[in-house]
Amino acid sequence: MASNSEYEHRVQHFLVENTSTFIASQYPIAYDKQADVGGSNPDFVIIRPGRKECFVVEVSVSGSTANLAAKVKRRQQQWLIPLRRKLEQIEVMDSSWKEIEVLVFIKLDEIEKFKARVLVGSTLDGLHIWPIEFTLAHWNWPKCVRQPDFDFRNIDETLKAHPPFNPTR
Repeated sequence: MASNSEYEHRVQHFLVENTSTFIASQYPIAYDKQADVGGSNPDFVIIRPGRKECFVVEVSVSGSTANLAAKVKRRQQQWLIPLRRKLEQIEVMDSSWKEIEVLVFIKLDEIEKFKARVLVGSTLDGLHIWPIEFTLAHWNWPKCVRQPDFDFRNIDETLKAHPPFNPTR
């Protein structure tokens, strides 16, 4: 099995394939003690200026997604509030941009368990979960993935046309 960093590389390839996405790896979101927010370095922060979109991206191929689910349940405090403040402060985005959302890439067989963990005390609003296996077969990605207007929220439709590649099946 590939290491987490190898999967992160494959996810990064997927994220920028549309040619309209800019990516920062391990972007530091400083802790604000007074507001009790931040203090995290997500795997990626991606920005799509033409669509006025920003996503926090986490990748996990570990056996358990419990730690990731705990972070995602605190996504507003952990990432979204302090990241938006910072990006507006440095004039990367303004109030006309969409709300920052979260993309998670995990193993297909972990998705339902992960959703159940997140739903204990939280919602799935603004959270989009991709099977990591989809990123493995870049030669088989649908053409829409390579289009500048590809929507990362369009998971079900994309997967229906092109199910994830799973080398273990």
